[in-house]
Amino acid sequence: MPNYLLSLVAEGTYTTGKVLSSIVTSDMIGGVLDEIINVLPVVLPVAIGFIGVRKGIGFVLGTLHSA
Repeated sequence: MPNYLLSLVAEGTYTTGKVLSSIVTSDMIGGVLDEIINVLPVVLPVAIGFIGVRKGIGFVLGTLHSA
């Protein structure tokens, strides 16, 4: 595959649309989208928990500094 791309660049016939459309298929994009959707139930609670912990620590530190 890399040799094919290098030959297209060397010949000067390289266009991104033609090369990408011959390499990337709708099944590949669908697989990536499926993986992103499968990871969301894990990532969202972790991100919300992380923000909550940060806000909690900030609140405690602010309370301790003002005391």
